[in-house]
Amino acid sequence: MARSAKPVRRDRSLRKFLALVTLLLAAGFATAWGYQQYRQEQRLATRYTALRPVAVGHSGHSISATFAIKTSAADARWAQQNRDGIEAALQQSLMGVDPQRALAPGGLQAMQQNMHAALNGLLATDKVQQVIVTDFLVSEGDY
Repeated sequence: MARSAKPVRRDRSLRKFLALVTLLLAAGFATAWGYQQYRQEQRLATRYTALRPVAVGHSGHSISATFAIKTSAADARWAQQNRDGIEAALQQSLMGVDPQRALAPGGLQAMQQNMHAALNGLLATDKVQQVIVTDFLVSEGDY
């Protein structure tokens, strides 16, 4: 009987060892998966960068607008570092805005979409997810 007890004890030890290894592997995979989910969430999280007011005078009217841009959290630093270029591109884009269309129903939304496409095009990027007009003023005459 002593001979048969040894293989049973060895078999139990092997099962315990395999269970421990399986548990450690599962914990490692769970940790790696959780970290990947965290990284994905950080990449997809959004940030808003408020910009200085932009003013243009063109074709008998003046437009002053304040913008914010929406980027991913990962691109927020890029937005801060390229603030001057973003503002210059917005100013250039604002020159082409028809104030009557912008003031019509749905006009600001269309303007925001057009400026979003123009901004990404002028800056040769896709980091700007949205352009948001926070203030918009139109006056007769150039400034």
